[in-house]
Amino acid sequence: TASVSTPLDDGTLTEGCGEALVTLTRPSSGDQADIQLTYTGPGITPGDLNSPPAQVTIPAGEDHVTFPISAVRDTITEGGETLTLIASWTSNCGFTLVDSVSLTLLDYTPMDILAGDVWLHCDRDSVLLEAAVKGCLGKVDLAWGDAELPGPYYAPGMENGSYTVTATDQCPDTVQMQVHVNAGCDIMIPNVIT
Repeated sequence: TASVSTPLDDGTLTEGCGEALVTLTRPSSGDQADIQLTYTGPGITPGDLNSPPAQVTIPAGEDHVTFPISAVRDTITEGGETLTLIASWTSNCGFTLVDSVSLTLLDYTPMDILAGDVWLHCDRDSVLLEAAVKGCLGKVDLAWGDAELPGPYYAPGMENGSYTVTATDQCPDTVQMQVHVNAGCDIMIPNVIT
């Protein structure tokens, strides 16, 4: 029998984001078993996976083997593609067992941090800095500053400053952005006196 576990446990594998673990199990332990593998599905090409094995071996005395497969991140938008892995084994007695497992290959949507600079009028002790993320895979963690403090983050409001926000998703990919606070406390002295 064939089974698969994916990084988010949802039956999907996103291009460039982790590995799916395929487990093949035979009815009983015995001699070494060489399992032949085929990868198929509408739109699936050999370049969709990172060096997938054509054969795996269940060692003598064992009843299963587990191996990883991962999807190549490309720049082609393909949508969800169904990948079916077919495993076949012919025993020493001459009978053949075949099973398959399917998962969905997804495109990775790169993360983009949405945050704007803050302009004040020298009227606030502190200001809440906020950011959102579009794109990504799964849960996103936002961290502020060099200490990478989790949000929400309050910056001083009476002085100018630049603050780095870092977003990390479950791929895991990381992107950063600078958010600037203009306190509006600068004194402007004209160079003309009348």
